Parts: sequence; structure tokens; C-alpha cells
Amino acid sequence: MLSEFWRSPSAVAAAWAGVRSEVAERRPRILILSGEYLFARMSPDRADTFRRFLSEFTDDIAIVAYVRQPSARYLSGVQQRLKASATFAPPADFRARYRERIERWRSFFDPAPRVRLFDPAKLAGGDVVTDFLAETAGFLGIA
Repeated sequence: MLSEFWRSPSAVAAAWAGVRSEVAERRPRILILSGEYLFARMSPDRADTFRRFLSEFTDDIAIVAYVRQPSARYLSGVQQRLKASATFAPPADFRARYRERIERWRSFFDPAPRVRLFDPAKLAGGDVVTDFLAETAGFLGIA
């Protein structure tokens, strides 16, 4: 659902209606939204829209972003691209643009995003789920 979030206004509306419905049905104490598209495709307009959507539920919002080393990000992107096409950008043309994306998130959300390196050798427990829980346990109240 969230992978389709930014494709069109109707996709945004449908995705957010799904989130609203699940929240209304389940009434969670904590809501975690996860998806690489939330980070990669966040224009200023979309960031503002996303912030407004989240504020329907709470003003207590924390952002955790996992980023790969640029070389690992490039390789991952090439592997994904090759599943759909025989072409991909050469390494010299690749830009991760992490700083630009993190600064955009920072301009819309307070506190600033927590940025973590996505590298199994450096993640708590060697995986992103364990690392996320370790990183967020305090403010999620599960410490």
C-alpha cells in the first residue's frame, strides 16, 4: 500500500484511507509506518501532506531513516532495475541524495530524523527490525 502512496492524488487518498481504516479498527497505542518510498519520494509538498496526515492521529512523531552506504545503495538499485530492464545508470551518474532528503524531513518534523546506517554488520542484532526496536524502545515505551 505505501509503495503506491505517491503515484497520484487518488493513490494517496486510497492509501491514507486504508491507514485511517486500520487505525480506527485496531486503535493502536503506537503506529509505525515503514517504507522506502516514504523516504525516497518526499518532495516538499508531499512532506507537508504526510505531516498533515500524521497529525490527524498525533503530534508525537518520530522519524527513523535507514540509509545504505552509497556504493551499497547503487548496487541494490542496479539489482532492482535489472529485474525490470536491461539498462541502468553508470556509477558516475549515481547520487544517493541522502542529505537533501534528510534535510527535507528535518524541515517538516521535529525532532530531527534519527539516521541509521543500513548495514547488517552494524545493526543491533544484525537486522533492521531488532535495530529499530533498540533505537526506538525508549520513546515507544517498550524499554
